Amino acid sequence: PTFESSVTSLPNAAQYESAFNYAAQQFEQLFSDPITININVAASSDTSILGQSSTEIYGVLTYAEMRSTLIADATSANDASAIANLPVTDPTGGGDFAVSGAQGKALGLLPANQTASDGTFTFGSGFNYTLDPNNRAVAGKIDFVGVAEHEISEIMGRIPGLGVPFGFSDGKPDY
Repeated sequence: PTFESSVTSLPNAAQYESAFNYAAQQFEQLFSDPITININVAASSDTSILGQSSTEIYGVLTYAEMRSTLIADATSANDASAIANLPVTDPTGGGDFAVSGAQGKALGLLPANQTASDGTFTFGSGFNYTLDPNNRAVAGKIDFVGVAEHEISEIMGRIPGLGVPFGFSDGKPDY
């Protein structure tokens, strides 16, 4: 992570940074691709923002392109099992597959350690969060680790909109 000054200037910045790092570590323990995901972390005083992410998009692939990419990247028995169950013909009827920068790295479409940002996680600094990973269910407080995990997963590529046409009017997808 890169913590922006909006985070590092908070009175309890170290707690926010520690809680975010804990959330990121949960994903590190679940995934084995040797890639580096670069996330900017920002705080906003906007009270309408609990958590939000902006994801850098590598590109949009057709089903055939996505299937070929998955086949080329397969390295494990789980990969082989998943690929064996992918239909040869497009089951989406021409749907687009938005690929995040992080997914592009994991699939070998981008260098694994590319230093460009893969996305930004912004949290609302005006909320009452619990920042202790060992005490996340506190009455009257919001689980910051859970908010961070949700937004990290989006930066990693949990992008909605299968079947929705993508456009790139400003270099970012319109959907």
